[in-house]
Amino acid sequence: MAKKRSKLSGVIVMLIALFIALGAFVYFEVFGPNARPGANNEFVYVRTGSTYESLLEELTKSGVIKDLNGFKFVAGTLKLKDHLHPGRYRIKKGMSNYDIVRMLRSGRQEPVKLVMNKLRTRNDFVRLLSANLEADSSVIIKLLSDSIFLDELGATPGTAMARSEERRVGK
Repeated sequence: MAKKRSKLSGVIVMLIALFIALGAFVYFEVFGPNARPGANNEFVYVRTGSTYESLLEELTKSGVIKDLNGFKFVAGTLKLKDHLHPGRYRIKKGMSNYDIVRMLRSGRQEPVKLVMNKLRTRNDFVRLLSANLEADSSVIIKLLSDSIFLDELGATPGTAMARSEERRVGK
């Protein structure tokens, strides 16, 4: 009788230890740091129309995530596939899978900063915008020629470039 009780308590202790180890593993997969140590302030771009699979390719290609399988586990649990928002996302050193997935899922993105130096022509301006934003250059050219759109900004097709220069200088 004492041997059975001893074996039973040994099995119970082993099961408890197994559950604790499994819980610790899951906790560190979800909440442990997963951003690559050198990934301080690196950006991941999710383009308009991107799929979950293309996001995984981007994460693999950029190398900002150490454990892609852990990321997939958390992303699947939080249904990232159904709530992926396009944008520019900053991955900070030490971010966990949970933090990264929540950021991507909620759409908390970083603004794109445009520096307009040495823009002499309208085409230079259009090239700068289309290279840094998800905007087609033909659409930007049409907007710069659209008097109704420019009137809302207090400009005309002839003064649109000069108005942007005034705003930058602070007049």
